[in-house]
Amino acid sequence: MKFYVGITDFSWYSYLAAQKPEEVNFWRPSGQDTFRAVEPGEPFLFKLHSPQNFIVGGGFFSRFTQCPVHYAWDAFQYKNGTPSFTKFRELLGQRRGLLGPIRQEEIIGCILLQQPFFLEPKEWIPASDWRPGIQRERHMTLKRLKVKACGRRFRAA
Repeated sequence: MKFYVGITDFSWYSYLAAQKPEEVNFWRPSGQDTFRAVEPGEPFLFKLHSPQNFIVGGGFFSRFTQCPVHYAWDAFQYKNGTPSFTKFRELLGQRRGLLGPIRQEEIIGCILLQQPFFLEPKEWIPASDWRPGIQRERHMTLKRLKVKACGRRFRAA
């Protein structure tokens, strides 16, 4: 079984794990590129930024869209992984390397995921073969992850 793995930060994961939403926006701070790596319904896993090299959850790809920051907030609010629009803009600005928050009319990429799940720390899946230079997503296989429990989660959903 193939998975698509996207890199996220601990704050996004921990905030949404506590909220347990039915959908999430796995946003990209740049609105310059598109996303065509998976088809609707295919699995998408979350991996924490290095040095925390673990798969910590996942969901099922619904669609990709590009939209202004304010629209992403209006549509998903806390499902963007932050408790407020101000915090969302600050995090986007930080990810773009800005000294302050991103402007609300800037375009970002939105990877919409259904049925997200968030693993407990004891269930985290090591992804130690992930090269430090990889800053975005990549495909992996279940064999490569060496974890059958994660596959059972996808089949059960």
